[in-house]
Amino acid sequence: PTTLAEIEQRVLPSSRTGLELLKAELGNRAGRVGAARLAWQKHVK
Repeated sequence: PTTLAEIEQRVLPSSRTGLELLKAELGNRAGRVGAARLAWQKHVK
C-alpha cells in the first residue's frame, strides 16, 4: 500500500486535518544532515 493509503487507514480523520505529505529533498543525506544538526545544537548550548 502507498503511504497515503496507510495514513488513511491508520490515522484518525481529525488527526489528518491539515496533514501534508511532501517528497523528501535531502534524499540519502537526511541522516547526516540530522546528525550534524543535533551535534550543532548540543555544541551551541
